[in-house]
Amino acid sequence: ACNTYGDGKSCLNLEKLFKRTCDNGNYESCFNLANLYRYGAIEVKVDIQEAKSLYKLACSNDYKTACASLNNLSAKGY
Repeated sequence: ACNTYGDGKSCLNLEKLFKRTCDNGNYESCFNLANLYRYGAIEVKVDIQEAKSLYKLACSNDYKTACASLNNLSAKGY
């Protein structure tokens, strides 16, 4: 979603917001941050290992969508 603005600042702001709220135990934010790292965005580089780590964190705290994403990455050999 942040890509649609074109300036990159919205992506960086989302990254910071998701990181802060993930660090505070919001596992949906961990999942969203993982997606930013998995797919990349303007000014946010792809980092599959960080995405996996965040999916694992969210999954281990019963965020089921993160479990599915983690399984998908594993099936693709990551």
